[in-house]
Amino acid sequence: MTFSATDSTFTVSAASAKVLNMIAVPSIDSVVSPFVVSAADCELDVEVQDASSTVECVRAVLTTAGADRMKLNLRYQGFTAGNACVNAIRLVGGTGARINVDFYGIASTAVVEFHTTATIDTKITGTFYVSGTTDLSKDVVDTVTGSTWSVDGFDSAAGAPFSGGSGNAVAIGDLSVIAANVVTLLAEFSGAAGIAAFPAAAAPANAVSMAEVMRSVYDRQLGDGTDASTNSILGKRVLKASDTLPATTTDALFTVSSGRVLITKLVGEVTTVVQAQACNAKINNNPTVGSTVIVGTNVDINALEAGATLTVEGDGTALVLGNGGTSLNALGGTSMEVAEGSIELETSATNTGATKWELWYIPLDDGATVAAA
Repeated sequence: MTFSATDSTFTVSAASAKVLNMIAVPSIDSVVSPFVVSAADCELDVEVQDASSTVECVRAVLTTAGADRMKLNLRYQGFTAGNACVNAIRLVGGTGARINVDFYGIASTAVVEFHTTATIDTKITGTFYVSGTTDLSKDVVDTVTGSTWSVDGFDSAAGAPFSGGSGNAVAIGDLSVIAANVVTLLAEFSGAAGIAAFPAAAAPANAVSMAEVMRSVYDRQLGDGTDASTNSILGKRVLKASDTLPATTTDALFTVSSGRVLITKLVGEVTTVVQAQACNAKINNNPTVGSTVIVGTNVDINALEAGATLTVEGDGTALVLGNGGTSLNALGGTSMEVAEGSIELETSATNTGATKWELWYIPLDDGATVAAA
């Protein structure tokens, strides 16, 4: 059909009418609306072909409020140098439209425009090429606002698929970004690079990441055997650097903070030979609240050689001596549960010599720690 006047119109005003396999061509510039749909449940499968860049339509299809549940399949062949086309489809009211569009050319407003009266429940699909516009801004535009709609299409000018709607911004669906994120996640969990900044530990709870929980489990299980400072059996290791023996007094070795801990191993090593005179040594637990408890009773360390060990068994008996770096009964008869406070070395005489100590522990309360004093 040739449209030879600017107001030439093919009107679809009968409900449930079908207009199929029709091509509309203007023979005069600025034909306003070749097809106008004003009735419900109509179906159109049409094509509009502008004659040249100076003989164009303003739009292909116009609907009114009565065009409920319209099915429209439109192909619009325009010219990128044209200036008359405002939109390919203008929707003015109605509900439930289902539209598929294949547009090529240039439109001053949009390929699909909601205008004057809000249109409800409109679904749009298709291919959109608006010359000179690659930001999706002229694919679908609601100039009236208040319409409810969705679009899922391909913008040929941008060279990308896109989607969106009245309740969600229209945006490119970049699968390459998703793929890159998947690769990153796989690399973090199984690759050599790992997670760049692993988060702090957090117990399982709402709004807590898997990485935080993994860190919490790691901290509680205490290592994988690749680092001597952590061990899945003994707990966390804390070192007390070599220090001279206290002179007939007590010397704080470790400080327990923020709750209870289970001490699984506590052993000292002589780093400087002990003076050859009688001197008893014992280990005390001096809690912040309550009375001091002797956890390793007296043993004579007279002339104890460098490398000798002093092991706390954890049952309140005497410290166990071992020579040559051997810690006898290293795991002890029982473990020790201690509260906040200090672990101390006490001597009965002023002897020269020095010791260093290591303590292994498992937190019994969240946040409980042991540090060298």
